[in-house]
Amino acid sequence: MDIGGSTEIDGITIHMTFAAHLTELYGEEWLSEEKMLPGAGAAGYVIETENGVRVYFAGDTGLFTDMRMIGEIYNPNIALLPIGGKYNMGPKLASIAAKLIRPEIVIPMHYNTYPIIKQDTKVLEDYIKNSIPGVKLVVLKPGGKFEYSNT
Repeated sequence: MDIGGSTEIDGITIHMTFAAHLTELYGEEWLSEEKMLPGAGAAGYVIETENGVRVYFAGDTGLFTDMRMIGEIYNPNIALLPIGGKYNMGPKLASIAAKLIRPEIVIPMHYNTYPIIKQDTKVLEDYIKNSIPGVKLVVLKPGGKFEYSNT
C-alpha cells in the first residue's frame, strides 16, 4: 500500500495519507557534526471501524494544506496530531491542522518524550479554544486510553 491506497482487514479499513516529514537537518544539538539524515517515506493513516468511527493518525508531520482534503474526504471523528515542534509541527501549527481537518476530538502526540520536544498541552488547548470552538482536546498520559462512541 502507498499514499492514496486503502486496505481492509477484518472489517477495519485503513487509508494511507501523505505526511510532510522528509529530511532531518540537525540543529543546535548536533552542530559539530553538520550532517543531514535522509528520512524514510512518511505517511499518515485514517483508520475506519465497521461502525463508522474514523481516526486520523497524522504520524510525524509538518502542517500541509491538503490536511483540509483529509478532513473533507475522510471526515475523521478523532485526529492524533504531533505537537513536539522540533521534528514535526508544534502546538500552534497543530491547532491550524485541526482547523483544516475539523475533527470532533484532537489527541496530541509525539511530545515530551525527550527534553528537546517538551511541550505544554495548555498552549494547544488555548489555540484550539480560541480558533476552533467545539473541538475537544483529549490529553492522554503514556499508556493511557480513551474510549469514543459515535452513537
